[in-house]
Amino acid sequence: MYHRMYPLLTEIIVGGYDREEGYSLYVLDPLGVVLPDNYTALGTGAEVAIGVIESGYTRDISLVDARELAIRSVKTASMRDATSGDGVDLLLISENDVREEFIPLF
Repeated sequence: MYHRMYPLLTEIIVGGYDREEGYSLYVLDPLGVVLPDNYTALGTGAEVAIGVIESGYTRDISLVDARELAIRSVKTASMRDATSGDGVDLLLISENDVREEFIPLF
């Protein structure tokens, strides 16, 4: 019936801002569990990226510093894991604005 086909497993990051709750970040894991967190990384280079994030994250980090930390974490992961991709897709969320950016790594 299934011809040895496996289900499509995905990991999703959902984040945003609202005036009552402030900033929120959630991870939806492949089994459907929703986990709230202050920061996250997904994919094959996640362990390396999380190590970089943990070394630079503070609860009051600015958007500019968070952007640089995210870029540095993916760059570091891509040096250790060839399948981490060729760039960083960023969605920068502030109280008044949402911006999308792509930063090529090479």
